[in-house]
Amino acid sequence: MLYVSACALLTFWIFFPESNYYSPESFPIQPTMSSNGDYAVVMVIAATLMVAFSAELFAISSLQQEEVFIVLKKRALLKTYLVSAIVLIGFYFGDYFEFNWVSGQVDEKVIATLILFSQALILALICVPGKRSDNLLRVGEARTKSFAIMSLLTLAILIFITSFMLQNTTEYSTGNRYLEESLWLTASFTIMLSITQILPRYGFDGAARPEYWWLRITILFAPALIYWFNHLAIFIIPALWCVASLTIVLPNLIEQDAKSPSKQGIGLIIGSMILILIITSATANMLGYFILLGSTSMIISNVTSQLIPPH
Repeated sequence: MLYVSACALLTFWIFFPESNYYSPESFPIQPTMSSNGDYAVVMVIAATLMVAFSAELFAISSLQQEEVFIVLKKRALLKTYLVSAIVLIGFYFGDYFEFNWVSGQVDEKVIATLILFSQALILALICVPGKRSDNLLRVGEARTKSFAIMSLLTLAILIFITSFMLQNTTEYSTGNRYLEESLWLTASFTIMLSITQILPRYGFDGAARPEYWWLRITILFAPALIYWFNHLAIFIIPALWCVASLTIVLPNLIEQDAKSPSKQGIGLIIGSMILILIITSATANMLGYFILLGSTSMIISNVTSQLIPPH
């Protein structure tokens, strides 16, 4: 219920669009919606179920008694994979990936669904397996070094990929305004992350690695929060997916007393990020096609973390 309530609050702009408060028009004479419906019934049902199943995964990733939820976790993951695949297919065949995301005239319900889709993937592929990854870490030799490197990589990835995404749009293809917007989005995320990193000092430290748990939660909710102030928030999603892919393998790689993930897996994660960026940059709508293909790096990261041997 907490997750569903958070999603409802974070996407309040769907139900109360800002234009309702300053639009001078009176009530329209003609209906504003088609009598046949504006959206496919399957997509509406799949998106609703996606939020419900994501709530189960959020609960599993937040509670520490993981052995009690093994069956629930498997079922919730399977359900989330299924409905997320349906939503992704619906996006593709509904030509939603062909939108001009910069114009600000995209249906906000589509944007909300895209943000909720991102949250579902991050929960299923990163947050839930991240519990196992964190639990495999021991005392934490080089723990500070690990998070410092993760923080620097986060900043670099956010600035580079977000700038690259914006520069590949018609509106930002010339000049350097794309850099200004990417810095704004990165600064917004950094402020949120800085606030959440203070919370473990006040008792919110139940996870094995609270700093990484809060990093993943910030990645989870950042696009929805930033969208309150900037309609370009969806352009930060590809960078956040890449950062999320590293959060469940980098600590195990750097901390000296932890079992390291396979080097082949790390290479595949980085290689898939670069390859997908190259492929999608050659398309007419880089953001749309990255949403279609970009989860590959998170899937590889998930598999790589699952293959880390226990102590």
